[in-house]
Amino acid sequence: LGVPSGVAITRYQPTNPPRALPRQLAERTHDLRLWVDLPRGGHFASWEEPELVAAAIREFYRPLR
Repeated sequence: LGVPSGVAITRYQPTNPPRALPRQLAERTHDLRLWVDLPRGGHFASWEEPELVAAAIREFYRPLR
């Protein structure tokens, strides 16, 4: 549990494993600091929507400075 974690889910995530990982499960098993539902992008989100992914990464790391 000790390592800070962040999750960014894209709208078109593959269905196997299920797209909507229950946030409550992630919170029980990880030190969840950020949960972001990206409005666009797919499996290759960092290539398809680099600005959105970069913003989520910045948001995750900002409080850890």
